[in-house]
Amino acid sequence: MKPCIIDASSAILLFKAELISDLVSCYDTRMAASVYREITVNGYAGAESFREILGQGLIRVHSVPEGDTTTMDSSRYPGGLGPGELETIMLHENGIGDFIIIDDRRGAAWCRSHGIPYINALLVPRILMYADRLCPERAESAFAHIISKGRYSEKIRLFAASATGSQLSRFFPSG
Repeated sequence: MKPCIIDASSAILLFKAELISDLVSCYDTRMAASVYREITVNGYAGAESFREILGQGLIRVHSVPEGDTTTMDSSRYPGGLGPGELETIMLHENGIGDFIIIDDRRGAAWCRSHGIPYINALLVPRILMYADRLCPERAESAFAHIISKGRYSEKIRLFAASATGSQLSRFFPSG
């Protein structure tokens, strides 16, 4: 399976859209330790489900390696990134995943400006539909739910709504 790294806001959006199980069944899903701590706080939506998914080995949690002065130096990243976004990007730069699922604006901007492949949660139902892993009705329902819960600009919503399978194929699950 293709490895991806997911950030907290994206994981929560996919949980609320009832797509997190689909994601972890289609991808080798990874997350930073700080992201895992953030999404498993007692009382938060999905906390128990995320603990169960980890217990089943469907998500792997990674700590940011210490001592790497090139990619792991947090001072080279812009201010305003939370620990989860920062560690998610650092894990990718350390070769952990093929791409990132991130919904944080600053984190996405960093990925864009540094050539890191990324998508947001809004694209996940479309990708799974185009890859024949989700029926069109369920994909459209999840897409609408994510739009209602997420904070997406008009430009992002329009791109996600009109993106073709060929535009998104690099993010398809393998096999």
